[in-house]
Amino acid sequence: MEDHSIFLPTELAAATGAEIREGHFHSFTGLPVRLFEWRDPLEEHDLLMITCEPPTPGCITQECRDILNLVCPPNIDKVVTFAGRASSHSTSLEYSVSVTAARHCDLSGLNPKLNVFQEGSLVGPEGVLLGMASELDLPGFCIVVDFDVDTGFVSPQATRQMFDTFSLLTGIDLSRGKLSRQAIRMQKHIKSMVSKNNANDPGQPAESCESVEDQFRHAENVAMIEQLFTEAKADKSLANHLKAELDRLGLYDQYEDKFLDLFRS
Repeated sequence: MEDHSIFLPTELAAATGAEIREGHFHSFTGLPVRLFEWRDPLEEHDLLMITCEPPTPGCITQECRDILNLVCPPNIDKVVTFAGRASSHSTSLEYSVSVTAARHCDLSGLNPKLNVFQEGSLVGPEGVLLGMASELDLPGFCIVVDFDVDTGFVSPQATRQMFDTFSLLTGIDLSRGKLSRQAIRMQKHIKSMVSKNNANDPGQPAESCESVEDQFRHAENVAMIEQLFTEAKADKSLANHLKAELDRLGLYDQYEDKFLDLFRS
């Protein structure tokens, strides 16, 4: 996507303070709004993506209204927002991805494969933009993704489900092959690690037991290194990049024999 423009404080984002340089006022400070644009080469689905941080309380409604007025020409198809919801689910369980709608007619027309977010609060621009879409009588949806309240992680499986949901809502087919394969690997790894942790005596926690966050990162690194090995095997010029990553992650000793095998006839 092309970074179309950025709106600074006092434009579409509220000023929260002032920046001082050389002893005097220089500029307002605040949380900017960025606008990205993607033009569909088939001219079927153009996308405008807005990123913004939660603004100062009291300004969010007007800012969201300004944003929609800016990017919503008469031929706008629909508004889709994304929100995270803290969950206390165990990492071994399936994560929930659900959808809520701006208008009742939008809800009644949802694909039956989608889960509906029935009750709760959507805090921040994501929820307010949904209300603004309703004010403008635009089709509007918010995709709500659970994340683990303890680790702050959104599982790869939930990410895959989020993109599947986006495709069902918009009719835009996204390439998700690699993400789907990674989601399956990571979900198996997380379940395996949780099972091992649960097998430990709760009264005697193992000192060597990694946190779920560390396990998650390690598994991502291993998957990345395996992919780099596959690429380096096909193109030896990529071996230097592979070696640099092994050194950076402190994994060279573990993979030394496999790395040297790349250069053995």
